[in-house]
Amino acid sequence: MADIPPNSSTGAALGRRGERAARDFLQNAGYRILCQNWLAPHQRGELDLVCQDSQGTLCFVEVKTRRTASLLPEERPRPLEAVTATKEERVRRAASDYLRALGNPPVPCRFDVVEVWADGKGRPCLLRHWPDLLPGRPRFLLRQWRGEARP
Repeated sequence: MADIPPNSSTGAALGRRGERAARDFLQNAGYRILCQNWLAPHQRGELDLVCQDSQGTLCFVEVKTRRTASLLPEERPRPLEAVTATKEERVRRAASDYLRALGNPPVPCRFDVVEVWADGKGRPCLLRHWPDLLPGRPRFLLRQWRGEARP
């Protein structure tokens, strides 16, 4: 992948830097990266990262990156808020297509989200990994995280 200029202001460039930072973060945490930016047939969705954790679980990772001028929690934009129900459905369809392309192997799977905050120049400076966020329980977790529900 070509280097992305740190001062590039396009959303696509910011997203690629965030995906690269998330990939490096997960690799350093012991995940095996299987592919990046996998496109499902017929424009059914894209998987930002597909990796395998140390227990052999296949992880479909959605990466959301936002630019921020502050690292104070109350002043940061929340990348996770961009994971809408429509986005969740596209990720699920793409994951289903990915598994079908592999012959539907009997492996445990989960959906993760990595939030990436970038500084004013678009350089990733803070990451948060949310494992197992999208299936079943995720709707509750997203509502809880947004302050809409209490445990």
